[in-house]
Amino acid sequence: MKLTKNDNNLKRIKKILFQKEANVDFENRYKNSEDYGIISDGKLSSYIMLNIFNYQLFRKRVNVAGIGYIANNDESTGEKNTTRLLKEIIEDLHVKDIAFANIATHSEEFFKQFGFENTIYQKIYQFDSSNINDLTVPMRGKILVGDWHDLEIQNGAVQLYEVPMHTSNERNTMNRSYWWWNKLADQYPTYKLAVYIGRIGLPLAYMFYEEKSDQIVISELFSNDAEGVEGLFNWLKQKNKKITLTMPIASHMEQLCKEEEKIDIYIKPIMMSRIINLDEVLTCIKLENNSPIVIEITSDNLCPWNIGKWKVQQSADIVTVEKTDEEANFSGDINSWNKVFLGNLTIKDAIKFGEIKMYRTTMNDVIKGTVTFYDYY
Repeated sequence: MKLTKNDNNLKRIKKILFQKEANVDFENRYKNSEDYGIISDGKLSSYIMLNIFNYQLFRKRVNVAGIGYIANNDESTGEKNTTRLLKEIIEDLHVKDIAFANIATHSEEFFKQFGFENTIYQKIYQFDSSNINDLTVPMRGKILVGDWHDLEIQNGAVQLYEVPMHTSNERNTMNRSYWWWNKLADQYPTYKLAVYIGRIGLPLAYMFYEEKSDQIVISELFSNDAEGVEGLFNWLKQKNKKITLTMPIASHMEQLCKEEEKIDIYIKPIMMSRIINLDEVLTCIKLENNSPIVIEITSDNLCPWNIGKWKVQQSADIVTVEKTDEEANFSGDINSWNKVFLGNLTIKDAIKFGEIKMYRTTMNDVIKGTVTFYDYY
């Protein structure tokens, strides 16, 4: 059931989640959360936190559910109670016209039963700063270093952040609200924010990083052009430390290093997604051309309203979607379509891996876009 926000329930929630004090992340998210739980004999036996975020999904900004802080006490049947709460949450999200839900990648086998699939991945680079190319940076460029609460540095980072967020290329990317930015700063107080200011006085790149005795861990780096990223990398080169850098999987930061064989690169999933209202998602996608396609959802145990054939027609910047009886071009279950519409797979890829079946040929496919910024909850 949905829990009322009051002091008694907050005590119950903290007791089931934390052995000692609640962390900063919880405190910030609880102020903006909806809470679901099961109370037995006056005790909270199971709990799930829900936050509603605004996300960029190609053409539109849509409301997305962020599911986190799942907990069960020692006396409860964990999976049974979690199943019960997830079903209730998904029903409520449907009524609220929420497009889809995200959850951090963990217990994958369990959450795949509910239609969740890995959709957001990170590329991790590890290399020594001495491996960075010798870069020529304009003399008038400079780097400002401080923290989120330094307004000049903050404004530079936010200006850059907004650049990709005002395109139609972002897929499954959170549009961070001010409270979320502040949460990140409070949650990671040892992290610094560096902004590269170009020769004409405009911010061109920024990064969040933590500097330790022998290494620098960069959790986010974005650059608007070559001068910006080269300016940051030239600064890193002077540090003579090991670098761990997290980037979008489409990035090619190895091009800025002398010897690629000395770089460790790996990709890991960080978020799983689940379509709640398919029609909301389909109106946002981008297709390669204006040829109509008919897709079929063959099964969806928790969201039966998604099942059936859907005709998708793109015209300029508008996508029209309607249920149809026409023969499908492609069909698959909701898990497979999650990977296509919210994840990395094109329809062509999904057919190759046996996720989607093709019944009627078309030269059309989905455009994948990118996830430039990562938010974990």
